[in-house]
Amino acid sequence: MSDTIESERLLLGLPHAMDASRLVALVTPSVGRWTSWPFPLTEHDALARIADARDAFERRTQLPLLIVEKATGTAVGWVRARRDAVDTRLGWLGYWMGDAFLGRGFMREAVQALVLRLPGVLDILSLDAMVHPDNLPSTRVLMAAGMTYAGTLTKGGDDDTVYRRYRVGTGKRLDEGERSDGPVA
Repeated sequence: MSDTIESERLLLGLPHAMDASRLVALVTPSVGRWTSWPFPLTEHDALARIADARDAFERRTQLPLLIVEKATGTAVGWVRARRDAVDTRLGWLGYWMGDAFLGRGFMREAVQALVLRLPGVLDILSLDAMVHPDNLPSTRVLMAAGMTYAGTLTKGGDDDTVYRRYRVGTGKRLDEGERSDGPVA
């Protein structure tokens, strides 16, 4: 399983311990608002997340990638596909972008690259993403990657928000046959 994906402007790679300070600098209150990443993110927390991500990659349960702009070598965000713990035929997509890099199309490019590369990496039938109803840019990212609206769900616990669910996949493994949702643009 490869730990690097290259797109036109980006390199997506498995994070290393030396990336901890880069992640700390990227996580802001707005990243914390939309994701499970805590703000403030400490160096210790970043190192723990990197170690967990690398372990999950080795166990073939996740493809966690730091997003780096090729031209500058600057870390700009994070994208991860992970296998569902209960239904191992289902994968979940998660991602976030540092505030200074929003609006440049980096996340759209990163998610498209991941969706194109995911077949054969995680043995899943479909990839889902959960989006807060107020996060319209994220919805656009998913649709550009060929994901379609698949209903709603709630996280549970203290969060009773009804999230939008998007999916790509056919019921066959993602690397078998044609996708029913059309090509990734």
